[in-house]
Amino acid sequence: MSIRVRRDAFGVLAVVFAGLLACKSGDTSREDDLRRKEQDLREREAKLKEQQAAPSPSPTPPTETASDPVQPAVPRPSAPAGAREVTVGVSLVVDLAKPGGQPWDAAGDAADPTLTVQSSSGQTDTKWYKDTQTANAQFTLKLSVGDSVTVTAVDKDLTAHDPIGTFTAKYAGPGSSGKGRNGAGAFTITFH
Repeated sequence: MSIRVRRDAFGVLAVVFAGLLACKSGDTSREDDLRRKEQDLREREAKLKEQQAAPSPSPTPPTETASDPVQPAVPRPSAPAGAREVTVGVSLVVDLAKPGGQPWDAAGDAADPTLTVQSSSGQTDTKWYKDTQTANAQFTLKLSVGDSVTVTAVDKDLTAHDPIGTFTAKYAGPGSSGKGRNGAGAFTITFH
């Protein structure tokens, strides 16, 4: 007899019922074996239900490192006519502690910087890093000479996000750059 096992309650009961019918011969070792299998199936079913009922994992798993940014999908508005694709390099060095001297995270870990770039035409992109004092990212934006790019950095936490700083640089063509300090961060923006 061939029985297909399904992952729902009816499947578990069907397997158990079919096994019990097959055991009517009075073989108690087979009945004990079926009871163990029934218990195992019920435990598996309970685990599956727990997994299905558990909240979805955060879009940013805690195992990520500073070299492994999470890049959420952000729709980009269309760029103005005459704009070209430009690689925007952003480097951020975060102070060891918040301006008041407290650590960035409750556990005393380094900041979890989220870098958001926005062009003067409204294009945005975001990257996030976990437990790091430095963040280096590259973004691709459509820019025209004279457009500005603003980088906003915040320490992403579970509840409240702490501001790190904001910096703006103007695009003057390939090879141009801007450097400065704001809030608790030192920023460098390069255009390639």
